[in-house]
Amino acid sequence: MTRANTAACLLLLAALTAGCGGRSSRALPDDAGAYCSGGARLGLNGSAYNLWTVKGSALAMGCCDGAIVTFTAGSGSGKSATVTAAIKVYGPVTAGVMDLANLPKGVEVFVSYQPCSPPVCSTMYRMDAANDIFTGTVTLSGTPYQDLRATLCLSAQASSGDPNFSSVALWAEGVPIK
Repeated sequence: MTRANTAACLLLLAALTAGCGGRSSRALPDDAGAYCSGGARLGLNGSAYNLWTVKGSALAMGCCDGAIVTFTAGSGSGKSATVTAAIKVYGPVTAGVMDLANLPKGVEVFVSYQPCSPPVCSTMYRMDAANDIFTGTVTLSGTPYQDLRATLCLSAQASSGDPNFSSVALWAEGVPIK
């Protein structure tokens, strides 16, 4: 783990232990530093999932650019899930660490979740940093459209209390964005 990633995880841990302004996160365990290390992970609605793949892709639209990181996973009950984290940047995409609880102007982050009980996938659920409780960091490194990589240490809790998508925790380091 790089120094920047270690610092990001320590900042997340400090935010969680400080109560995030009176809000708590059920998505990450008490030791977020340990959660945001090792292999990629996905926690969904308080349960750990067996991660199958983590893939990155570039987001190139007329309004904005950015990165999309997609986690595909399964649970012990035979259900599968696709969780996608998208980082939209209105303006040039630059390398750096972004605090999800205090995003810079012109940056949006959202997470979507689609549960599946093969062969049927149900409704897609969504949380976004503007309306739900997000903590953690997104780190972009490299050069956009050349060697961009994303590192996510993300925790989100739905402010609506929807039991279908109440919390999510994502960890992935250095995902190539192509």
